[in-house]
Amino acid sequence: MITGKNLNNRGRSKWSLALCILLLATLVAANETVCQTNQDCNDRYHCNTCKQECERDDLFPLAPFDYFGIVIMAILMSLSIAAGIGGGEIIVPIIKICFGFAQKEASPISQCCIMMAGITRFIINYRKKHPHRNKVPIDYNAAMILLPAIFFGASLGHMLHKLMPNLLQEVLLTAVLVY
Repeated sequence: MITGKNLNNRGRSKWSLALCILLLATLVAANETVCQTNQDCNDRYHCNTCKQECERDDLFPLAPFDYFGIVIMAILMSLSIAAGIGGGEIIVPIIKICFGFAQKEASPISQCCIMMAGITRFIINYRKKHPHRNKVPIDYNAAMILLPAIFFGASLGHMLHKLMPNLLQEVLLTAVLVY
């Protein structure tokens, strides 16, 4: 039985975990630093002396750790799609850790991956039939009701993404993952 004391301890541990992840996110968000030379930037970044900020190097040629990231992402995307979720919560940290992208770069890449996963899922399920009824398993009426909210949310999120600093994006991503 869950008592007030147990619930309170669970709440504390949840917020402690959130604080630890936030601290880690703060350390990872160091790609926004002002630079003077290439030594001021993290691996896979170089200093743009005109803008005095670190910019990401080209992705190609792939490093050995990039291949590891590709394999991990393929496995986790397979599991995400099998579970019926988009997988963005999983993809963004992998893109950041394995490929060295900053938060502002990792989010659009993950959205592209999720879009391709959705198209693939649609193509696979398009011709399937409902197991108990003589119709397709996709409820197009529900999709028509949800699409305006999705378009509005995506547009608003895109505008906020452009305005937010990396650290605030890290905090919001951590809050979503902890919740």
